[in-house]
Amino acid sequence: MSDNNLRLCEPSTDLDDAWRKLYETAFPMKERETEARLKELIDSGKMLFHRTNKATGELLCFSMVSLASDFCLLAFIAVDSTQRSGGVGSKHVKRLLELLKEKYPKYLGLFLEIEDTAPKNLVLTDEEKKTRQRRFDFYKRLSATRVCKCFRYAIPSRANPGQELEMDLLYFNFTASPLDTDTKSHVVSEIYQSLYSLSGDDALVKKTLAELKSCAKPSCCGAKAEAQPCNVEVDKAEPVKTEPAKTAS
Repeated sequence: MSDNNLRLCEPSTDLDDAWRKLYETAFPMKERETEARLKELIDSGKMLFHRTNKATGELLCFSMVSLASDFCLLAFIAVDSTQRSGGVGSKHVKRLLELLKEKYPKYLGLFLEIEDTAPKNLVLTDEEKKTRQRRFDFYKRLSATRVCKCFRYAIPSRANPGQELEMDLLYFNFTASPLDTDTKSHVVSEIYQSLYSLSGDDALVKKTLAELKSCAKPSCCGAKAEAQPCNVEVDKAEPVKTEPAKTAS
């Protein structure tokens, strides 16, 4: 669709019927936050809400981004099912990244969680594999990268307490150089604490941070791990929203 026919990635606070229909269609109930909570976060400035509409007003895509201390986290993004593969989602994300970099020039980047395409503890159907791979490829084409190739990221399941979901943590880097391991650990710790209410003493947090620290070892990312992005080769060589960073498929 031509950009002339789009009102691209406009900031909004209006959770109207069009948004509600797309939100409830795109995400199962177990993955949704309550509308009241989303409205509270948006009105308080803790969450950014952007919409892409047709010039005539119809909603095509929306995103919701949570603001952390020095980075952003993509909470929800959805594209109208009749507009997928038409480039609307890509245009929205590209413009969103421009807006975030302009407004938060000192932030580390935009992070997002997606379902792992190669989970160790879950057998996927062929269709599930395709869906997860398609989602990863979408963000990869937009220049998102994985936090680390050695990094096994997991989150607590909201639907099944006590279980863990294997995820992939990606990010769009806003800085002039790759993020070092200490910075990535800070981001992961804050995500666990703010999004999942997990303390630093939680077993999952300890395990995840230990694996992330191993990314600095030469056996994982090379002798210059702290100076080079450690995930480029693995993104080329192997397949990789989302109970949380939720992306509608």
